[in-house]
Amino acid sequence: MHDCQASVFTFVQIIGKIERLNMDSLNASFSFGIKPYPERVALLVLFYVITLSVYRLYLSPIAHFPGSKFAVLTGWYEVYWDVFKGGQFINQIEKWHKRYGKCVLFLAVGFHYYPVSKSQGR
Repeated sequence: MHDCQASVFTFVQIIGKIERLNMDSLNASFSFGIKPYPERVALLVLFYVITLSVYRLYLSPIAHFPGSKFAVLTGWYEVYWDVFKGGQFINQIEKWHKRYGKCVLFLAVGFHYYPVSKSQGR
C-alpha cells in the first residue's frame, strides 16, 4: 500500500469509529430514561384536547358571544356542512342568526356579524 492510500484507509476507519461513538452517545442522550409509551401519548393528547376545549368555551376573549358551542370547539363542523351537506354552512349560519341574534360565534377564531336592516323585519 502506498503511504497516501494507507493514510486514507486509516482516516476512513477513524471516521467510522467516531460515527459509531456519536450514534451510541446520541441514543443514550436523547432517551433521558423516558420511553414513548402509548398511554403517555394518549394522556398528553387528552390533556391537550380538554385544555383547548376549556379555553375555547370559557377563557377565550370572544367566548362570551352567543353561538353553537359545538361549532366553537372544532373546525370540522364547517367541513361537515360544506363537504358532506353540499355547501350548506352559510345556511346554518343564517339559522344561528335567527336563533342567537346578529352576532354569532362559530369556529374558534371568530364570529359572524349580520346587520339587521329595518326593511327585512327581523
